[in-house]
Amino acid sequence: MPIWGVWTDGEFYFSAVILEGTVEKVGDKKIVQRVATVYLKKYNFDFSKMNEPIFVVRPRVAFGQVEKTFVKTATRWKFD
Repeated sequence: MPIWGVWTDGEFYFSAVILEGTVEKVGDKKIVQRVATVYLKKYNFDFSKMNEPIFVVRPRVAFGQVEKTFVKTATRWKFD
């Protein structure tokens, strides 16, 4: 499912999503502020004012597809 997020320092940060796997809640305020700066630049939205948690995932496998042709366009990426 599409989500809003940003890649920073080789990791993907996002504000809300349903995932299967292991995810870590980000508690370090310096990291949150650094990610908020990148997020603001990309989306023109300051999520840090929402007072909601953010999470980080270090992906091992990612899946992508075109919605209308997902049976023929499903793609899988593996990360080391």
